[in-house]
Amino acid sequence: MQRIETIKNDRFCLHDSAVSKIEFCDRDLLLTFSEGFWETDITGKMIRQKNNCKLRYKFKFAEDGERNLFVFKVSSKKKKEIKFSDFAEAVKKYGFRIYREFRCGFTAQIILEGNTAKGCYSILTEEVEEVVYEFYDD
Repeated sequence: MQRIETIKNDRFCLHDSAVSKIEFCDRDLLLTFSEGFWETDITGKMIRQKNNCKLRYKFKFAEDGERNLFVFKVSSKKKKEIKFSDFAEAVKKYGFRIYREFRCGFTAQIILEGNTAKGCYSILTEEVEEVVYEFYDD
């Protein structure tokens, strides 16, 4: 297994990847993929999808990581905050396909947008200190 650690690494892209499980593990947010994240070239072009991979968001503070995470269910008319546990159950049951990822280095925020069979969601993480990409080399 290869492990790459960094938050400023633009070598990987989550666009068009599918998450099968999202959970807190040792106060970190852990995403397990059924269809992995993409390796990109220097221009940002997606070149190879990784298999058997996970992504870990490590937060700056050793407190409960859930305090640094907000999940919203998005419809055409409104955005409603929901419990992480409800979202995690939906991901486990239906999967979560990511269609947009936004990383803001100066505020240490990451936003993931995507959908399940039951709707569109937006995840906002704050105070991310490190992003760890884990995958088996193909």
